[in-house]
Amino acid sequence: ALVMSNIFLSTSFVYLAQEQAGCLDENDEVIEDCDGKAYGFKPASFISNIAVISSVLSALFMPLIGAMVDYTKHRRTLG
Repeated sequence: ALVMSNIFLSTSFVYLAQEQAGCLDENDEVIEDCDGKAYGFKPASFISNIAVISSVLSALFMPLIGAMVDYTKHRRTLG
């Protein structure tokens, strides 16, 4: 279920980024040689940018949150 929701959301994010960048014509077809950008990024790289940002944030915050959980009374219930 998680993989299917990720596929659904990623296609939706790419479509919305293409729409924001002006890379869709009047029939909602993708314009091939579009140089538009959405929020400073090309629509095709939007999903990979989300993956990189979430991976870096996870690498930064997981050790901190893990250390916090280790020193609480909820250590056994969470682990």
